[in-house]
Amino acid sequence: MILLLSKKTPSGYIDHLKERNYHYIVTGEDKVDMPGAIEILHNKFNVSRILTDTGRILGNHLIRLGIVSEISLLIHPLVVGEKCYPMFSDLKESTSLKLVRSQQFENGCNWVVYKI
Repeated sequence: MILLLSKKTPSGYIDHLKERNYHYIVTGEDKVDMPGAIEILHNKFNVSRILTDTGRILGNHLIRLGIVSEISLLIHPLVVGEKCYPMFSDLKESTSLKLVRSQQFENGCNWVVYKI
């Protein structure tokens, strides 16, 4: 586990991480500089692939930055209606996707993977 922090991260929290020997990267002033963090992950830890299991805020931020290469979705056979969670509602522009994998499960769920 490697935590991503900004320079505004409280020193007490950083001390907490150090006491537990957690790896962390500090990049960005107010918020984490994601492209900078990814570059550090690659250079320092030889990371070439990152998987995020995220919701709308981080996922949309990474798409806007242009650093997402693939989107994996699990589609459930359920129409939620007005209480739905609008996963991509923070994005202002459309993004073209190409289906690269799909699988249907016995419970009716579909797993689809798209390349951006």
